Order: sequence, then structure tokens, then C-alpha cells
Amino acid sequence: MKQPLAYIHPGAKIAPSVVIDPFVTIENNVEIGEGARKIIFRDNLYIICNDEWYNAAGQKVSDPRK
Repeated sequence: MKQPLAYIHPGAKIAPSVVIDPFVTIENNVEIGEGARKIIFRDNLYIICNDEWYNAAGQKVSDPRK
């Protein structure tokens, strides 16, 4: 879903079913596929897809809740 109040880099690939919240920044080379969900934990945005965690820059990270 397009979000006019978010910045999505033209090089990012976002599946049509993904909901983007206002004021979110998605950087270059980030890919968010079908079935991805977002979690905000301690004021940081994380994307979970296929049980893998990624930060807002698309870098794979460990589960921050552990």
C-alpha cells in the first residue's frame, strides 16, 4: 500500500499487500515481501519475514526481544 507520508527509496521493493505506516523511512535495496509484518520494539522498527528479523535498513538482525 502506498503511504504519502512515508519515504520509500525508489530502489526498495515492497510487496503490494505490505502496509506502510506514516513517517516511515525505507532505504535503498530493502525488500519487504508478502507475509511480512512489522513490529515496533523499544522505539525501533523491525520487519519479520519467514521468522527472520530485519531492521529498517533491511539488515538481518537477531530477535531483539531475547
